[in-house]
Amino acid sequence: MSEDPRELEARNRRASERSIESVSREQDGPVDPAQLAVMERALRALPTMTREVFLAHHLDGLDYIEIGQIAGLSPQQVERHMTKALCQLSRFMDGDERTPWQRRWSSFVSRWR
Repeated sequence: MSEDPRELEARNRRASERSIESVSREQDGPVDPAQLAVMERALRALPTMTREVFLAHHLDGLDYIEIGQIAGLSPQQVERHMTKALCQLSRFMDGDERTPWQRRWSSFVSRWR
């Protein structure tokens, strides 16, 4: 878990490559580049700690306790970061690339229309 931009970029790239491999195994055809671009944007949009926790679990294969020990978090905090990451990734993949603030603002404004 590092703040070094080059290391974060390399981890993001490895995560994308692994995603391509896993999607390729699930599908018999080529991977949709647009879908991969959305996945990459979603990973980049995550807060740093949330992204690091997500990548440590899915890329490095660490469990929540190991991640917590490395990052100085409790297992419950690690779980919250994972939940946050999965929710945001899911929303991005479904086409909603708004930030939490933008979603909240939209719901607030829609009440006044």
